[in-house]
Amino acid sequence: MRSRALGATAWPLVLFGAVGCTNQLVVPPSRLAIGTGVSTSNARDDSSSPRDPSGAFDLRWTVHPLALARSVRNRSVDVGMGYGATWAGDDTHGPELLGEYFFWRGPYWRAGLVASGQIAIAEVMQTRQRGYGAALGIDLEHAGFIEDTRHAHGEWGLGAYTTVRRVSVDGLVVYSFLFGLATRVPLASAN
Repeated sequence: MRSRALGATAWPLVLFGAVGCTNQLVVPPSRLAIGTGVSTSNARDDSSSPRDPSGAFDLRWTVHPLALARSVRNRSVDVGMGYGATWAGDDTHGPELLGEYFFWRGPYWRAGLVASGQIAIAEVMQTRQRGYGAALGIDLEHAGFIEDTRHAHGEWGLGAYTTVRRVSVDGLVVYSFLFGLATRVPLASAN
């Protein structure tokens, strides 16, 4: 399961790497979040008895189209679409939508409330099952804007986050409390 989830999370990087065959690598304005924390789930044979907490690793990659426009640099909301995976005692992965409300904005720093929804995929009883996931968290980042340079355009950022995530797949319910680092990269190209 871990290799499938890692492969599913890495597909955007493979796609953009394949573009390199034309001597042009293009990375859309995106956010990469890497976190760690604790996770617990119900036992699969008896959904009423929880398992002991275990370590969790979280990897999320989302594309943020609003990061291209300097005119909305001081916006109150942001949206993204991407793919995420959580490796814990029970591994889940899948496509997700992300929304963020920036409740505080300074000249170079901003803080926001992040919410996401996910179509979750997990191995349950050796069968691939689909379910749903949701997360709520807080994000603090140092951000700026790169304007019309030859190889990059858009928002950049580096920050930290904390998130509570719940995933439910065919009777399996996983709760994770995560904290980590996130980076935003502008639209970038290399030739």
